[in-house]
Amino acid sequence: MNNKTIILVFLFLGAISCNNRQDDLRRRPTTCGHYDSTRVQHQICYDSVLILMNNFYSQNTLREVADKSFIGGYFSFNTINKIFGYKDNKSFIENPAELSNYTVAKFFVCYKETFLGKNQFFLALEDSSTYNPNINCCYCNIDDDKKVTFPSEMFTIEKSISKEEIDTFLRRQDGKTENENDSIKGKKVKDYGFDFLRNFQVNGGATNVEICGAFNFNEFQSLLDQGDRVAGIRYYLGYDSIAHPRNKVRIILIGVDTDGRNILVNPNNPDQEAKFLEKSWPPF
Repeated sequence: MNNKTIILVFLFLGAISCNNRQDDLRRRPTTCGHYDSTRVQHQICYDSVLILMNNFYSQNTLREVADKSFIGGYFSFNTINKIFGYKDNKSFIENPAELSNYTVAKFFVCYKETFLGKNQFFLALEDSSTYNPNINCCYCNIDDDKKVTFPSEMFTIEKSISKEEIDTFLRRQDGKTENENDSIKGKKVKDYGFDFLRNFQVNGGATNVEICGAFNFNEFQSLLDQGDRVAGIRYYLGYDSIAHPRNKVRIILIGVDTDGRNILVNPNNPDQEAKFLEKSWPPF
């Protein structure tokens, strides 16, 4: 074996080792101890993402709905800037001062049958809303004619029945997501929200009592503040009947980079996981 062959073999093995390390980093469940709990109240570990998603697909009735539906979607950073009135990504990240602790990014959980040739679950994102803890109704302050943004790019999830298969799906998911997001009116959002409550059931009862999910705006900012390559967010569904008996279907948010890949490793520290958010209603 000549020196040139040895060098090529070494580079090949090095590339394999590097790829394996990236897979290990994406899969490794690390401690949540490094998270700033004063700013991010609903950040969860990657292993918890896999558990919640696996719980969802373990429910036969939910999986039956999911297998026939678009079940996840994408919001670009540019769209998010427009929704919240910021001119660019930097302005969005660096301007939380005027926002109070009760300002939230609110998602409406919607379900529409036979739309675009396929049943569709989607989240409609509203601009920041002031959360009033004395008003339990999460949709009462949305006007029927108000435009609410929903994703124009949606996807199905492979029929996964284990944490390992869900992990593989999340690590392999990619694709440029450059289309502009669309909008629908508030009345449709409420109609589709009630369709969600009617269609997503377990053991004959609705999984949720609310059609909304909301994140502290600072939390939402932290998800998008993970380096210059953040291009947007994807959302997924989880399920938790123990800690959240009233709103069992959970919203899970994951950052997406400019190549359309899920951000599963901290871009600034490869020994740590990226940030993952999970919530329903109320936001605090």
